[in-house]
Amino acid sequence: MRNSIYIILIPLVIGACATSKTQSSKEKESQNSVLNYEQQSQVIKMLFDGEKAELKGNATKAISYYRECVEIDPNNPIGYFKLATVYHSMGNYPFAVSRINEAIRIDPNNKWYYLLLTQSYLAMSDFPKATESIKKVIELEPDNIEYQLELVELYAQQNKFDKAIQTLDEVEKRYGSNPEFNIRKQEFYMSNGQSDKAIETCKLLIQQYPDQPNFYGLLAILYESIGDKENEFLMYKKLVELDPENGLAHLKLSGIYQERENKEMSEAEMKEVFKSRDLDIEVKVNVLTQYYEKLQFDNTIWPYVEELLINMELANPNDARTYSVYSDFLTLQQSYEPAREYLLKSLEIKQDRFLVWNQLILLDSQLADWKAMAEHSEEALSLFPSNPALYYYQGIAYFQLKQYDDAIEILETGKMIIFKSESGIVDFYILLGDSYNAIKKYNKSDENYELALKVNPDNPYVLNNFAYYLSLRKDKLERAEKMAKRAVELEPNQYNYQDTYGWVLFQAGKYEEAVFWLNSAVNNGGRVNGEIVEHLGDALYKTGKSDEALEKWKEAKQIGDASALIDEKIRTASYVE
Repeated sequence: MRNSIYIILIPLVIGACATSKTQSSKEKESQNSVLNYEQQSQVIKMLFDGEKAELKGNATKAISYYRECVEIDPNNPIGYFKLATVYHSMGNYPFAVSRINEAIRIDPNNKWYYLLLTQSYLAMSDFPKATESIKKVIELEPDNIEYQLELVELYAQQNKFDKAIQTLDEVEKRYGSNPEFNIRKQEFYMSNGQSDKAIETCKLLIQQYPDQPNFYGLLAILYESIGDKENEFLMYKKLVELDPENGLAHLKLSGIYQERENKEMSEAEMKEVFKSRDLDIEVKVNVLTQYYEKLQFDNTIWPYVEELLINMELANPNDARTYSVYSDFLTLQQSYEPAREYLLKSLEIKQDRFLVWNQLILLDSQLADWKAMAEHSEEALSLFPSNPALYYYQGIAYFQLKQYDDAIEILETGKMIIFKSESGIVDFYILLGDSYNAIKKYNKSDENYELALKVNPDNPYVLNNFAYYLSLRKDKLERAEKMAKRAVELEPNQYNYQDTYGWVLFQAGKYEEAVFWLNSAVNNGGRVNGEIVEHLGDALYKTGKSDEALEKWKEAKQIGDASALIDEKIRTASYVE
């Protein structure tokens, strides 16, 4: 129901002191004579003062003025009407109804009173009374089609579809045919369980407008609702003949062909879906989501999916989602560099999507492009300065670039905006521990590792790194041994942790045990790491197995990543510290 009630006071108050001019009986004349000049002036003043109070938003004051008005002149409909409008605006609909009924009692031929009454009944969800009220409006103004259409909708809200259709028929007879009337009648027939009449009405629309594609679509939907697949198919075929770029019609046809196990035609129709410039891209994204899941198990469909993505890019070149979705698929194909390029295209169009920035930075990391990661995280931080993840990402980038002071600065800043109860705080502590260790600020490094362990005492990464750095310094070796042992217990097949445990034992002079764990590390996958193989050589040398030690040192040199002392160890065939 439209909000059609707002009456400017000035024309209403002309003759207000004499009540409504629509009254012509002797009773009205006697009413007029009741008020003396002073009372008439007071009534007009109260109405104007009430209007002013309303305009200032002071409903309580307005009510007091209008009440005084009707107390002076109980037969003044405008006073009651104005009281009703204020109560209505306050949401006090029962009071509004009672006051507007007083106005109607005095002046029963004012359509504005009935319109306000209708609105109040609607606000109370009293549709039967709202219906009777709007009928009265139609009686008073029979040539206004808008009120008759409002009556149609009121019938529909009460599920009185027969009456809604009958009223529409009467409107059509009076004002002529209108496709909107037939569309509405079709909806009413369907709601009333009369699908045959709904189809008949839609066919009539097509006869009247044979070149209008949308009506074939409506008829297709009706056939679909009753399970008539063949006629549904024919209507969609006709629709795409008239409107070849209708993406939704092609989508429906693709589904029908899929049901008929006609893969070739289903895929051909789906390609047309993605070529459509008018179809909402969200529909395409939803379709692609299904293919994304399939691709994780069957990559043979990638060429077809890629063609859909290319079509979408051609049809929707100015939508940021085109490129971010394309990037997701390229990432799934491990085409990281092109995936990153598409994310950059997406951000050129729309910069305020954090998830896109996040994915871009993760791709930088995947590509080990630490310079780009530092730059992109800095750009993202300018847009999302309160997101702690971006501080962490930039910290990683600086750490990998060996810009340890920069890493520490950004991480310390980010650490201040993340809640200490959040699990992510541990990541900050760990990276700060690594960064401070790199610049030999061991107290600060140890402090951050201790903080990390306070939050999560069984974090194997922290236990391992902390223990390893302590062993390199030969500091707190007993504590280092306990931490390294716990890391191995938590992840028994992790060769890096076995290497750390073995190296801590080596530094503590427990060479036989060190050989056992370092050998385990090599056998569990560590033989690709020159440093680990070198450690094993060192431990073997300390247990008197110098020939085996020399073989391991030579092997470590060949693998790479061994220490700067490896050549000296090989040359002298002895352990060098």
